[in-house]
Amino acid sequence: MKKSIIYPLLMVSLFISSPSWAHSLWLNIDNYQPKVGQAVQIEIGWGHKFPKDEIMKEGFLNQVYALDQKGIKISLKQVSQTEFEFIPRAEGVYTILANIHPGFLTKTTEGYKLGPKKGLKNVVSCFRFDIRAKAIINAG
Repeated sequence: MKKSIIYPLLMVSLFISSPSWAHSLWLNIDNYQPKVGQAVQIEIGWGHKFPKDEIMKEGFLNQVYALDQKGIKISLKQVSQTEFEFIPRAEGVYTILANIHPGFLTKTTEGYKLGPKKGLKNVVSCFRFDIRAKAIINAG
């Protein structure tokens, strides 16, 4: 009896569930297995629709860089506000990392405000965010 009810409910929930979209911050990499010396194009994705949704506001992005196998930080060439280029100089695995400036988002009865709840009226909720993304590249 119990199984006969659970199975149809599971099937109904499967068919009416909405599709999942990428959320917040991600990295679009054009080549995850470049040759040594071959340029890799990196684009910052932001929003809710993969592969690209919204253009990130100026100054929102904090850092974009690479780490080699030894944990040494490597700067990337910035091509535009949301595009970067990385050229691996040796064989190995590299991690590309990005983050935005952490902060607070407060919901009030008038809408959302970027910042802490201090000094705001009619606060419904508030949370701190620290959003990061990473991608792995295998050069060689």
